[in-house]
Amino acid sequence: MTKTVRLDIRDLPRDPEHFQGQLRTQLIKMANYVRKYPNKAPSLVETLDFVKGHVEENTKLDKKAAAEAAKLEKAQKAAELAAQKEAEKLAAEQAKVEQETQKVGK
Repeated sequence: MTKTVRLDIRDLPRDPEHFQGQLRTQLIKMANYVRKYPNKAPSLVETLDFVKGHVEENTKLDKKAAAEAAKLEKAQKAAELAAQKEAEKLAAEQAKVEQETQKVGK
């Protein structure tokens, strides 16, 4: 029979930003705990799978929201540009009408 291997913090991927805080320590504790009580391992795996799925889904939603925001910003800029061009066109027409009015008044 093969003995299970104890998990150490150095076995986990590095966390250079240290954003995981005590999570890494708790994960090590839980992994080593289920070595002693293997019947509890499926519950831990199920929880970790759920959290992983949740994070992945939120990441997808964040990317989708960012893409939609970029699309909306692009449409807004296009609308602003169109409005600016229309305002310039109206100003040019108004200047032309004023010139014609001055010619007629002379």
